[in-house]
Amino acid sequence: MIKKSKQCLLTNKQAIKNYTRKKISDGIINEEFDFETEFTLSNSKSFTILQFKNLLNKYEYIEDYEDYEELIKQLDPYLTGEVTQQNFEIIFANEILESKLKQYQRPKALM
Repeated sequence: MIKKSKQCLLTNKQAIKNYTRKKISDGIINEEFDFETEFTLSNSKSFTILQFKNLLNKYEYIEDYEDYEELIKQLDPYLTGEVTQQNFEIIFANEILESKLKQYQRPKALM
């Protein structure tokens, strides 16, 4: 039993039940969602909850409002009303890393 739970903790290929988060993850990995540019365009290191919702609606990432609320609870754990770039990068760190590694696998990026 311990071996099985260890395996579950170490594997990153578990199914994501939150479809909003999955769409954002896929967007980051496939370089469709450039969050760094979006945070830069907002002229701050954070979005209000409403601004973040509008951003996700722009990319059509919100399918279910419950999934969105669950994601907001993760991105804003202290209920400050803001989604910071730092929290966003912490939550989506694996996807960001995978995206960067994909960039370096391309021959054009190596030149």
